[in-house]
Amino acid sequence: ITFASPAVEHVLGYAPEEMVGQNTGGFAHPAEAEAGAEAWAHILARPGEHMTRVARVRHADGEWRWADTSITNLLDNPAVNGVVVNMRDVTERVVEEERNARLTAIISATTDLVVITDRTGRLIYANEACRRFFEIEDEHAEDFLFAPHTPAWARQRYMQEVMPALKEKGTWSGEAAFLRRGVEVLVSLVFMAHRDAQGRLEYVSSVGRDISERKEFEATLE
Repeated sequence: ITFASPAVEHVLGYAPEEMVGQNTGGFAHPAEAEAGAEAWAHILARPGEHMTRVARVRHADGEWRWADTSITNLLDNPAVNGVVVNMRDVTERVVEEERNARLTAIISATTDLVVITDRTGRLIYANEACRRFFEIEDEHAEDFLFAPHTPAWARQRYMQEVMPALKEKGTWSGEAAFLRRGVEVLVSLVFMAHRDAQGRLEYVSSVGRDISERKEFEATLE
């Protein structure tokens, strides 16, 4: 490293003079050292080339931070005569993406019906269990509506109980039903309202569970 801008102290915690003279490889995470070396060799062999990568970089406090790095080979530029590396800290973004990926994997694997709709009722997301239940095909997912698959009494409950509760409390839980191939299937449901920064309803998420067998068993016990 022949030069480091003052911003490096904000990103990595080192004073610029501490960076000068260091080798960039010393800041790379051991698990990514080989990939980093390959990327470095690739860019060095191609004057004028530019590449980007996201990798972990050692912070002055000893922690590993995720950095979105832009690397440009300007060795053939007399005014620079070097490789310019620009980076910004994206640790929070990467951690959030990893957390969301774990949650998505869990939601996809559950047998409960997980659904997200916008304020108009348009489908935004349905997990695999929900898609199987309603036989939703990917190419028709955006056009799918729940009303035609809901018996009249359950639609009435949604309008008279669910929507008022979501407006007032933000949540509702209870029992309703869906139609599956024309057959009424009882489900337990939890609805949650999600609002934007101005407090307006942005979308609604719900988790449903088929309780038809449980209801049949309860009836048998009675």
